[in-house]
Amino acid sequence: TGVPLAPAAAAASAPTVAGDTVYYAARNNPDPNAGAVLFAVDVKTGARRWAYPNDYGMRDKGVFLTAPVIHEGRIYIGASDGNLYVLDAKNGREISKIRTGGAVGG
Repeated sequence: TGVPLAPAAAAASAPTVAGDTVYYAARNNPDPNAGAVLFAVDVKTGARRWAYPNDYGMRDKGVFLTAPVIHEGRIYIGASDGNLYVLDAKNGREISKIRTGGAVGG
């Protein structure tokens, strides 16, 4: 249910696989002002597990610029808004957002 997964052409990062989940960032909204979304998808079924920050993307055209890095149940991903995001890999909840002063990656 909800918004369908973004097409491959809209991918904003290389995918990362951890266990039975693939994580990738993409633009999921045809609106050019929409930002990127980080998806967690079941490797076998393709079913979406969660989307961060929501189905429609980051505010102000924000884009994730790095491939997601998974370590000890946490996802680390850099973004154009100058933040390094740390998320819970199981549910996509934001654990912290580290302000760097400039775009992270890309």
